Amino acid sequence: MGKKAAASDVNMLKQISKTIAAHRSGILAYFDFNDLSTGPFEGTNSKIKTLHKMAYG
Repeated sequence: MGKKAAASDVNMLKQISKTIAAHRSGILAYFDFNDLSTGPFEGTNSKIKTLHKMAYG
């Protein structure tokens, strides 16, 4: 987590900093692998889950 964000009195800034820190390796991996992303795959998974909920409650 960024030192300035951690020392800040702004809670939202602290939360964003923690979120970025938690996902740091994934964010950096995106750039290490020539913009390869699992975004489309995750989108498909979300659609499948939504359809499943609609069909089976």
